[in-house]
Amino acid sequence: MAQVAEGMMDPNTLSLELAYLWTQKDLSEMRAVASRGFSRLAEPLGALLTVLDGCKKPAELKLEVLLAFHKWLQNHPQVTLDALPEEQALALRRRALDHVTERTAGIVNKIAGIYQLEHLDGATLRQHAATFSIKMEVQQLLDMEDMCTPLLLQDKVTLAEHYVSGHPDLERRLATLLDSWCDPRFSPDTVVRRYPDVVQNQFHIDQLKPKILSKHVFRLVGKFNIDPNLCRHSAIIADDPEMHKYLDAILTDYCRSNCAAKFSQQFRDAPDERKSPLQDAPQGADWDRSDRFYQLPIPRSQVHFLGAVEDLQRAREVLCKEGGTVGLDMEWCAGFGCVVPERVSLIQLAVADRVFILDMCAADLWQHPCTLEVVRSLLGNPKVLKLGKEAREGKLGHGMKRLTAKRSSEKGLSQLVQRVLGRPLDKKEQLSYWQRRPLHPNQLRYAASDAFCLLEVHAVLSREPARYGLTAQQLDVVAF
Repeated sequence: MAQVAEGMMDPNTLSLELAYLWTQKDLSEMRAVASRGFSRLAEPLGALLTVLDGCKKPAELKLEVLLAFHKWLQNHPQVTLDALPEEQALALRRRALDHVTERTAGIVNKIAGIYQLEHLDGATLRQHAATFSIKMEVQQLLDMEDMCTPLLLQDKVTLAEHYVSGHPDLERRLATLLDSWCDPRFSPDTVVRRYPDVVQNQFHIDQLKPKILSKHVFRLVGKFNIDPNLCRHSAIIADDPEMHKYLDAILTDYCRSNCAAKFSQQFRDAPDERKSPLQDAPQGADWDRSDRFYQLPIPRSQVHFLGAVEDLQRAREVLCKEGGTVGLDMEWCAGFGCVVPERVSLIQLAVADRVFILDMCAADLWQHPCTLEVVRSLLGNPKVLKLGKEAREGKLGHGMKRLTAKRSSEKGLSQLVQRVLGRPLDKKEQLSYWQRRPLHPNQLRYAASDAFCLLEVHAVLSREPARYGLTAQQLDVVAF
């Protein structure tokens, strides 16, 4: 214990005296002792925090001490943080923040005023804001990304993890946020510019490298039992044996061995070696059947996954056949509210007896000028009828039929299919990870169904337009 100069008072002793008088319910004497004691403290602002440490309960006692100190300050205006060296003042402000997590508003207001907490740096304030939110249990009322991003930028991942713990929706959103930062297109400057008061040195920037972020993602997936398919960009592990070992260790810590093996395999699934042109879907039994949902009427062997320009050129003759009809749809990699923009992952083109799926994640395909030329020639060909649902931002192209249906329990295309064909689409794969390769058979079926069902819907409406309140002419202009 530090030596106390003669005539001065030990703040721990003052704390004990005040606590005793509080138990005796002698408030007037307690306030008098507090006022005399404050005048005998060598460093009143620092000693006050020590006194408060000794008066933890009840909160009313702490508030009485703060009220007495505030009144004492009015007669001692020379006692101020401005009179202290900058480093000492900063240290006291940070100590004072430990008392701001009290639920009593009066305590928070008094401490904030005495120690001028508004002068603290943003990084420190944000950390304590998160701590206070956890104590008050108000995480669901706040914006998770706005609260956790500054913590992540300060390498306070553990605090961010504690912030979302126990809230499954927030747990998933934190994992997908970190995973979105593993996207090769992500630039740390995107978030650093949003929080200029948080990042204080290059070390914090270095913690945003994909290899480091992926480790955090793997740990969160295992700890919170999150679907690995939601964390699409952490597939960097597929090319890194060191990350393989780390993933296995992390998942084993948090999961049963069989679950750990399952998650590990999902993360490390690498793309298959390139197959022959017009690469077929995986072999095996045909699609699983369900009486609840629309059934794709063509076998797997007629769903072709195109990953190279040569594949697309071979399919071009079928797609652009004069007098033909093509159902067109796209799958997007969902953004889940993260900062990385969405992009097209697949383009599905259905004809009478097969579906072609263009892999827009394959650099050989989506970056090649021939791909754009083929798609433009298809969409601009007036001798080929194109069927498509409402495109994002209206940029699917020209000449596509737009169909409609009345409201039901289903939405969008699924609603239309249910009304016309009797069963809705199975939408379970809608938000799955469309950039991982190889695609799961259920993803292939979902993608193919979205395009092929347009052909069947149009065929029924064309045969019986009056049954659905349409004229033949209206088929060309009605939208869903």
